[in-house]
Amino acid sequence: MPSAEGLWEADPAQSWSKAFASPTITKSGVDAILSEESLRLSVRSSFGKLWSSQSSPQPENQLGVIIMIHMLLRRKWDMVQYFSEAVHLKITYSHKLGGREAQQQQYLGSIPEYAEWRDYTCDCLDLLHWDAIGFISQQSMFESPSILHLHLSRLLILAPVEALLRCAQTTAASTSIDSLPHSIYASSEDRTTWHTTILSWVREDMYKARLAVIHAGAVLWHVRRFSSHPIVEPFAVFLAALTLWAFGNFGPRREHTCSSLTCSQHTERFPSGETPSTIGPSPCVDSSDTSSPATGNSSINMNHSQNRRPASTRCEVSLTKRRMPRMLQLDRPLDDEFVQYFIRYGGNTQLFLEGVDDLCSEEGPAEILQEASKILIEQPMFWTISAGYAAQLDVISANTTCNTTTEDVRELLS
Repeated sequence: MPSAEGLWEADPAQSWSKAFASPTITKSGVDAILSEESLRLSVRSSFGKLWSSQSSPQPENQLGVIIMIHMLLRRKWDMVQYFSEAVHLKITYSHKLGGREAQQQQYLGSIPEYAEWRDYTCDCLDLLHWDAIGFISQQSMFESPSILHLHLSRLLILAPVEALLRCAQTTAASTSIDSLPHSIYASSEDRTTWHTTILSWVREDMYKARLAVIHAGAVLWHVRRFSSHPIVEPFAVFLAALTLWAFGNFGPRREHTCSSLTCSQHTERFPSGETPSTIGPSPCVDSSDTSSPATGNSSINMNHSQNRRPASTRCEVSLTKRRMPRMLQLDRPLDDEFVQYFIRYGGNTQLFLEGVDDLCSEEGPAEILQEASKILIEQPMFWTISAGYAAQLDVISANTTCNTTTEDVRELLS
């Protein structure tokens, strides 16, 4: 693992020796450097501590946090490949038997084993998020690049990234934009496949979709206020825009704009058997830990909790819901309690961002693409690929006039 920030930043050898001063080590020069290196954990053991025991490896700098994030994402590739191949074999076998399962791919989020792994990974990212927050508190609240990596990692885990990139590439296929990394997803595949995946994500995996939307807004907030122009920034903005666009374009349309901050008495109910994965303690479950980074999963069975609680508690929960805001600005810091409420009951919450009055309105999906394009262009052009991402967002925005209608949804899900 990388050395501590103080040692890394030390310029002359004397400053390094002073920063490394240890009563148990009296060596100097090269021997002191080797001794310091021997005291650091290996990447393998640090990741094992994070994954196996879900305890923070406590990296001593931001690079250590980023390394752990990439270790988690590398494991995600293995899991996706494993389950994708398993589903493909199942469909092929069903096709040989003449079964109906061969007619459509299975959404990965609907596989219990994959969903459980995803929740566990989000818990690990929570621990890393707390480590990053600790670094922030030492830097006058300036968000370090690891925060952008943390939000981006949540998008990569919670959103159907490949389907979103296929959608983007297919939409812009008629243009000359072919130099972006995700152009590898260009194929003659019927658009019904990735349309169905995105629809399943928005409508069936709604709790994870809402959590992804929160992190997408956080990406835009970070880039506007704390950008240090890391190499992942253009792609992070691009993916955040696609995530927000898909949520607004494929989700239910809002028939009218709610201008009141007071919630109505309408109460959403969970379908039987669903267990929403949320970012913190459930309103129906007592917990002393009510402040957490807007990530992760508490693995709380909502139905079981509600069945155990008396009617008076359920009434109090309903009353709390009526008092919660009906509007959230996604690209601003959000109160943890508001975020938890939105993930559980936010089907009718108005979402707005800078330049977007209502994400789920007719104009919202196109507006968020235009806003993200402006961010990519107006930021100092450290990475020329930003122009390519911005151009593709402009193309998708121009083609977003064909909204997904109810008939389209029925056809895709049938």
